[in-house]
Amino acid sequence: MVAIKLLRIFAEKDQDGARARKRLNREVYVWHGLEHPNVVKLYGTSYHMSGRPAMVMQWYENGIAAEYLAKKNPDADRLQLILDVARGLEYLHTHSPPIVHADLKGNNVLITDEGRAVLCDFGLSQVVEDLGRPTGFTLSNPDTGPVRWQAPEFLEGEVEPATLASDVWSFGCTAFELLTSTMPYGHRIRDSQVIRDMHQGIKPSGSTDGAFLTIEPRVKTLLDASWSFEPTERPTITRIRVQLEEIIASRTNSDDL
Repeated sequence: MVAIKLLRIFAEKDQDGARARKRLNREVYVWHGLEHPNVVKLYGTSYHMSGRPAMVMQWYENGIAAEYLAKKNPDADRLQLILDVARGLEYLHTHSPPIVHADLKGNNVLITDEGRAVLCDFGLSQVVEDLGRPTGFTLSNPDTGPVRWQAPEFLEGEVEPATLASDVWSFGCTAFELLTSTMPYGHRIRDSQVIRDMHQGIKPSGSTDGAFLTIEPRVKTLLDASWSFEPTERPTITRIRVQLEEIIASRTNSDDL
């Protein structure tokens, strides 16, 4: 069993199609060589569906993390899942050369048969944006797009490339999403309101979000640091991973007493 993800790229011109394939194949070549328990295994690509590129990857019956937590296992160890996400992202960031995910959110986190989190679709949003096409990774609701997970530096006038620091902001948003089953900026209905909040320095949890208050204090501190509006002040994903491991270890030790 494999999963086939059909990208919403359909180049009208042959030169655009060739450019899309070249860029996609470059990303696939990198992804195909990765081996980590928290990264989805990619087998290759296919162009057999009306010429559109498709990713062929490992199949996970549990599907995406957001739906798994909402419908299949709401009592799952959510802290362990965000640690899995941190480990997968650390693997990408410490790769040689470093790999920026650039599209980290709950819909790009899958759950294995063993109930662990794995990352997928890194680099693909940049492939599609290279053609100026819709990414295909937005949610079904047109009012809630990927801006809710993107770092505020993307709102500046000039187009900024994704960075390790922007991935850390997105990690905080994804962790918040998985811990609370609430979207970043869940207090806002439309993305235009999210953008306004960002300009006003309001973080993804909102100013008085009740779901955020339920998170373990040390984890809240980590998320808050990852949402620094100054990219250089955000912690590295390695620092986040180490601190999450310490939090989980202390929780386990407390349970043994």
